[in-house]
Amino acid sequence: MLMKTIKVQNHCYSQLLSIKESYKVVFYSICLCLFLSLSCFTLLAVEAPANTKQTPAVLEKTAAGGKVRIQFVKGNWYEILKKAKSENKLVFVEVYATYNEDSKALQKEAFNNPTLAAYYNVQFVNYQIDIVHDKKATTFAELYDLNFEKLPALLFFNPQAGTKGELLHSQYGPTDITTLLKTGQDLLESNKPVVQLANYQLEDEQFIASENEYLSRKTGERSLENLQVYAYGLKQQRRPYNEVVNEYLQTLTKQQHQTTSEEWKVHHQFIYDFAINVENEAIEVFIHNFADFRENYGEQPMQDKLKAAISNSVFTAIYQNNQALFKRTQQILTLIKVLAILPTPVIEEFDFEMQSLFYQGIGNWHVYSQIAYEYLHQRPITNAVLLNKVAHNFQQNVSSKTLLQSALGWINKSIKIEDAYYNNHTKALLLYNLEKPKKAEKAAQRAIDIATLQGGIDYRPSLELLEQIR
Repeated sequence: MLMKTIKVQNHCYSQLLSIKESYKVVFYSICLCLFLSLSCFTLLAVEAPANTKQTPAVLEKTAAGGKVRIQFVKGNWYEILKKAKSENKLVFVEVYATYNEDSKALQKEAFNNPTLAAYYNVQFVNYQIDIVHDKKATTFAELYDLNFEKLPALLFFNPQAGTKGELLHSQYGPTDITTLLKTGQDLLESNKPVVQLANYQLEDEQFIASENEYLSRKTGERSLENLQVYAYGLKQQRRPYNEVVNEYLQTLTKQQHQTTSEEWKVHHQFIYDFAINVENEAIEVFIHNFADFRENYGEQPMQDKLKAAISNSVFTAIYQNNQALFKRTQQILTLIKVLAILPTPVIEEFDFEMQSLFYQGIGNWHVYSQIAYEYLHQRPITNAVLLNKVAHNFQQNVSSKTLLQSALGWINKSIKIEDAYYNNHTKALLLYNLEKPKKAEKAAQRAIDIATLQGGIDYRPSLELLEQIR
């Protein structure tokens, strides 16, 4: 099995360019047909059915300055823990008060930052508690022995630990975007899922020695052992390592016939450990050997690992506004599709999620609206939350009346699937944007009635909308 890994790797290097060239046309065609989820983290050429509606000629202007924001999940606390556990994510909780100025500033500035929002929406399950109006605030504080005298309180939980999860980190009072982003990254690094990151620690002396040896030799002269130790050391110190990883893999291809079975295990682990983004060649080797890794680690963990690698690079592309890197993620998704690594529905949904995430993250709502329109009109979507999410994004960021009318159709479909507060409120907002105040008032009142009946739902946004309408 391990021998197969490197044999396929050899094919990867000898045939990868031809694969990429062969699907070059497919790739650029695919870029025109896209999809969302956030979802947070596989590029497909999906032919639209013959009766699919065409994109309106007026996929024109979108409102300038629209930004993706952190999405907070509704539900009781144990539902949140269950969701996070099933998705293998940590939980981020903001405890706030509407009267608190620091809470207001955080929600207005940090939570609307596209980079922070893109990161938190995929890496965490996000949850909010209003300390004044939320009945569960007291119970929550008692459960974890917390004191909310200073707000906002920002809490991070590991849902995998016991029935109530484990509080990993807490901070109180004002903070900023940089601090929140670094806190999230540090927590993910120290509480990383087994499928994503390596457990390889080096002493400083080892790293210095490996760096000195690396710098003293030219490409082609360095040993596999040196490249391996140096790559892990760079990763441990959060320094760029992709060039070293690529040299390791190229050297391994040349020396594969001289390697023992025990050494193959080390190489196999190296490939696994560095297939964590699309910026080095380990991801292609991992994909070509997916069956072997799946046999060793399981189907779902390996699917999650692939998605994590792609989403990691999408986050980087958003942060750097790097179109070239984003195209690279699409090339990898094309390779996954060509090799049938994942089921088609899974690839389609993830592709839409990543493309939507990227264009939301860089604030390109025009392209986002094209992607979303085409995706929702080409497929029988039965996910009420997804339909609401896209419709709400259109309501917030799209000015075209034609597209808003399409969004109204999606939200009606969402309500037909699940008649809930969240989608009735979105419907009211859309109708208000479409200058239909009577219908907007009726939808807002319906949202309030559902929230009152169910209990535990903050329907103040609907009340505020009613005041605007009247």
